[in-house]
Amino acid sequence: MFRTIEPKDYSYYRARIDLFIGLIKLKQDLPLSCEEQAYSTFIIDEGENGIIYGGAVLYKQSVNTLPTQLRTFLSTCVVNGEDVWVCTPALCFESTNISSTNKDKLNFSQAFYSRLLQKLNEFGKEKSIDFLCLTLNSFERLRIKDKKVWSCLLEVGPKKNLNSFFYGILPLSHQKRKLARNGLLPFLKMA
Repeated sequence: MFRTIEPKDYSYYRARIDLFIGLIKLKQDLPLSCEEQAYSTFIIDEGENGIIYGGAVLYKQSVNTLPTQLRTFLSTCVVNGEDVWVCTPALCFESTNISSTNKDKLNFSQAFYSRLLQKLNEFGKEKSIDFLCLTLNSFERLRIKDKKVWSCLLEVGPKKNLNSFFYGILPLSHQKRKLARNGLLPFLKMA
């Protein structure tokens, strides 16, 4: 079950947040400062057994801190210096059953990314945002690309930025028409 945790609710879920931050730092080498963490929203997928399967961290970041190619791409819809929502997703455990087949793991991860995308769309609708900027390590990028659940507008790989992360723009389904009017959707691709 996915749970969205806003900063105002941290005191109720501190242990879950700390565990998830530890897992996502391990899986994604999350580039999240303590200040960004304090204002982040967490979407955590937790089973009935208390195991955290994965989720996403969403936080605001100045568009000026994004790679140049992403800033240029976003210049038609984001004012220079404005904050954008950044999402760092991670699937931490594909299955708790060691004897699971590869097909079971594939089905689990496919369902995880589909449900996470649904939660991200709900978040976007609630916050009235058109897209999320993604930050992914190469392993998470390959997982998402392989599942073909998410469509990114643009992808900037490690060769085009100074760290080892992939960056992308994830259009949120309730805003795809608006993005098309702004001239962004013709670039729809996942490199």
